[in-house]
Amino acid sequence: MKIYTVKSLALEFKVSELTIRRYLETGKLIGFKVGRVWRITQDSVDNFISENTKTGERNDRTHL
Repeated sequence: MKIYTVKSLALEFKVSELTIRRYLETGKLIGFKVGRVWRITQDSVDNFISENTKTGERNDRTHL
């Protein structure tokens, strides 16, 4: 099982570490702490991607 840190996942997604931390703090991304360091499993990353890339749904609000 692959496990990411905040830094490695931020590099993978090409976003800031702060963005990943916000996802973790809001529950959009599930992780766990070892000491003070967040760890995120591959399953959690896969679920996050799946939940945020639903086909047929629009993520913007221009159609409202």
